[in-house]
Amino acid sequence: MQPETITRCYRYALARSRVQREAIYAAARTARRYWNALVACQRYALQEIEHGRRGSIASELTDLLVSKNLTGVAVVKARFRAETENISLEQAAQLNRIEQASEASKCIYTKKGYFLRHKSNRKLATAYAIESVEATRKKKGGCESQMAVTLTNKFRDCCGLYIDGKPRCPAIQAIR
Repeated sequence: MQPETITRCYRYALARSRVQREAIYAAARTARRYWNALVACQRYALQEIEHGRRGSIASELTDLLVSKNLTGVAVVKARFRAETENISLEQAAQLNRIEQASEASKCIYTKKGYFLRHKSNRKLATAYAIESVEATRKKKGGCESQMAVTLTNKFRDCCGLYIDGKPRCPAIQAIR
């Protein structure tokens, strides 16, 4: 017979100072505003799409993507395309962004050929919301870059699960 193992767990409550409490509330307020801006922009895009203006949302998404600065992974992809197709880096980046926009606005069909309007529209609206809110954030500031990236990724994941029919509440981990 094996001896019983008892595991004890202790929970401590931290006594936050006034400055710490204000910093936590400010971070939560910023995150809430950013998330609500993403949701509002997505709802706007869905409303525009439902009223027959899918093309205008797709063209606005293309404009937003083309006007972005060339940084990070986009530079690597553009450089590779520029070398393989013998074009300038700016042309390669613009072509990559146009393809990205057309991929986001592409219609989704079932194996039998039925058009999945809800999934297609939601996918376009999500891409539009992310790019629109990011463009506004970069112009105006207001949200820390790491927090914005974390919230954007969580928003994209939540929308992807909703589109696939597996919705769940977002669980946002502590931002370091």
